Amino acid sequence: MLPQFIDTASLIIIFFPLLAAYLASSSPAQGTFLARQIVLEVALIGVFIGAVAMLAGLNDLDALGPATAILLLVVVYGFLLFGIISVIPASDSQIHSASVARRIIAVFLFLTVVMFAIVSVEDFFIYLYLDALIYVVISMVVIGMVRRSTGASDMVPMILSRLPHIGLFGLFLGLIPALGNIADPQSIGPALAFGYLSFLYASIASVGYKLANPSITNGIKPIGWPFVGWTLVVLLTSAMLILASLQLSTT
Repeated sequence: MLPQFIDTASLIIIFFPLLAAYLASSSPAQGTFLARQIVLEVALIGVFIGAVAMLAGLNDLDALGPATAILLLVVVYGFLLFGIISVIPASDSQIHSASVARRIIAVFLFLTVVMFAIVSVEDFFIYLYLDALIYVVISMVVIGMVRRSTGASDMVPMILSRLPHIGLFGLFLGLIPALGNIADPQSIGPALAFGYLSFLYASIASVGYKLANPSITNGIKPIGWPFVGWTLVVLLTSAMLILASLQLSTT
């Protein structure tokens, strides 16, 4: 039974970005705080990379079970590490950025792991969705403009703190039209792809910027269990929607 809980790709997706967090921070204690900031987001990035691959492979129903199991393993690893990191004491609650060279290596390592995860499960091009990218960029611009209009000077930290919520809102935006077209699997796919990839793009941007400038995370709370719970509820709802649509299309 134990081998079923071990997946090399899932372990790589989780552990290497956490290594990047320690590289980007000026001390191991601060690296622990930064790792705590990103670990659940990294786990969700792995989940949605797998979810997009499942969406592209709906014709192979026999592969859905194993693919879903691997997808869930990323969440299990992320939860486990978040719990471990949360109880590790650190001497300094403030995160200070390491040298520019170390931060460049950290970001490169993170993006390399994301690319590895993508190409190891599916064709790279299915992860390119212009509408989802435009939605994320416009949402960031709007938040920045609203924040600046109030005279606040923390525009970038505000955008960074809202990136996970931009992704979650995009996920809901993709789910709603999919629910209205449950009898048409061809319409469900693009709608869910928009939601999945909006979440993926926002999460990658969030983690990438935190690794590029760790000190900006001071004062920003990491995403917690409620956020992850809502995300998984929407993902589970979309999975049931896909199964119901496939069932309707075959009757």
